Amino acid sequence: DAEDDERLRKECRNILAALEPEFHLDEGTVAISGTCGIARCTGPDCPTTELFEHAGYALHYGKDSGESGTITIFSDFHERALKDSAAIGKRLREADLAAVLQLEDQPIIESRSGRTLGMEALARWTDPVLGRVSPDVFIRTAEQTGMIGKVTLTLLGKALSEAEHWPEDNYLSFNLSAQDICSHETMTAIVAAIGRSSISPQRIVFEITESSVMQNFDRAVQSLETLKIDRVKVDASFLRGIEKDVVSLSLVKTISEMCENLNLQCILEGVETRTQADLLNDIGCTAYQGYLFARPM
Repeated sequence: DAEDDERLRKECRNILAALEPEFHLDEGTVAISGTCGIARCTGPDCPTTELFEHAGYALHYGKDSGESGTITIFSDFHERALKDSAAIGKRLREADLAAVLQLEDQPIIESRSGRTLGMEALARWTDPVLGRVSPDVFIRTAEQTGMIGKVTLTLLGKALSEAEHWPEDNYLSFNLSAQDICSHETMTAIVAAIGRSSISPQRIVFEITESSVMQNFDRAVQSLETLKIDRVKVDASFLRGIEKDVVSLSLVKTISEMCENLNLQCILEGVETRTQADLLNDIGCTAYQGYLFARPM
């Protein structure tokens, strides 16, 4: 019976606070956090399924902010975003994916020589009605509508065709979603696509996020064993403000040294300034990607 948003937020803060104390287990200490999504009935008729959909949307919107403890109340803003997502999903389902999906490539550079090691293939979609749709938006929509497998395979086919014309010492870096690596059907189709290509499998790198592995760990591990993942990419967020942040620099150095000890290549993305590159060179990093060297093209 909460009549105002502040009371709702207070209830959520109480729930989140209850999660804060650490759990002391035989194996060690565990700390968890939570995110709250709220939907309220605003009219005379509130279907249960709609309320759950709105609350779920608010929850995921809060999670996407990247901050723990977020409390999001479904609003007119989210209503418009939800309708936009539905429109994007409809256009995506009706589209000739091979005709409308395109790629831009961004080089991955060996820092000291300036040599191009490979290129990351980045998805692009320009719709006749919606215009250019952000990759973050349409990839998420493709996942929500169950179309991500078709999108991935369409883009992979294009990427493999492009890479056939690249120098033999350049590799193709291609992104896979959580649903991709947890889908036996998609993984089988990916391996088949590589088999049909003239590109050596040694020239193909698949990028996955750590969160995608955790969604279905056992299935993801099976896929990783099939693909042989053997390098680490450090997200651009680690590099923001690294010129003045000793902790961030130390963390990146630790990751780089760990990769070296494990014989894994370490790539840092989001390198935008010469100062950043010089700092990273000084701590032993060797492979970069970012606007300092080239924008997606």
